[in-house]
Amino acid sequence: MTSRRHIARMLAMAWCAGPWARDDLRVTAEALLGAGRRRAIGRLVDDVLAVVPTPYAPPFETLARFIGPLPSFEAATAAARSAGLDGPTLAPAPAFRPLPPFADLPVPRLVSPADLAEWLGLLPPELDWFADTRRQHGVTEKRPLQHYSYAWVPKRRGAPRLIEAPKPRLKALQRQILRDILDPIPVHEAAHGFVKGRSCLGGAARHGGEAVVATLDLVDFFPSVPLERVHGIFRCLGYPGAVARLLTGLCSTTTPRGVLAAAPGPKRRRGAFVPEAAPHLPQGAP
Repeated sequence: MTSRRHIARMLAMAWCAGPWARDDLRVTAEALLGAGRRRAIGRLVDDVLAVVPTPYAPPFETLARFIGPLPSFEAATAAARSAGLDGPTLAPAPAFRPLPPFADLPVPRLVSPADLAEWLGLLPPELDWFADTRRQHGVTEKRPLQHYSYAWVPKRRGAPRLIEAPKPRLKALQRQILRDILDPIPVHEAAHGFVKGRSCLGGAARHGGEAVVATLDLVDFFPSVPLERVHGIFRCLGYPGAVARLLTGLCSTTTPRGVLAAAPGPKRRRGAFVPEAAPHLPQGAP
């Protein structure tokens, strides 16, 4: 009899190596476990997608650990375990696998951290330093070790705005990511700010002549964007998890505590700038 853990790893390997969609997951599982357990396999797929609703597969080890204890996994794999199913249980080789809407975009096909480092012109340790996936730079108060310059800018209304401007080397890396990876993504026709060939003036002109125009400003927009969304964009473009994680690190930051403590105005005493203490998109980056 084959252990649950062994089959869980086999199934996770097969799923991570293919498209992450219900029908594809079901067909892959049936090919591995046998079509005779079709109903139980369907329940297992539904249970997995209920917890992992993303359009791309989670990390192999995470998926293998998650599916093993599921009751639906017990039912779906009973026959295969009794028959002594055997096969590879190692993580599949990383692959560049974009979702269909992004399949034809002219972006660099990077499948490993080494590929990303070479594309950026960095050594692997330099890539780790700039990506800072462990968020160590957010706790240092030594300015030479910080990747950003910080400035509090007063606004006519509300709390001051924190500008986090990347230093030259990181700024160049971010510009390369913007130019070659993010700029090729089509944007919504209603978007005008920071879009090439469009402007805020052009966006405002669309509303000319209207009896009423409502103007809205999002509070703490940049620090409110969760890194899961940033990471998800890179995954949808086709980048494997390890590459997407590094790209996300290069495009985000954690504000040092000393910078937050220096925020002007009374609101800082009430913790108004807590969002910047978590990893976020920097306002001031390319």
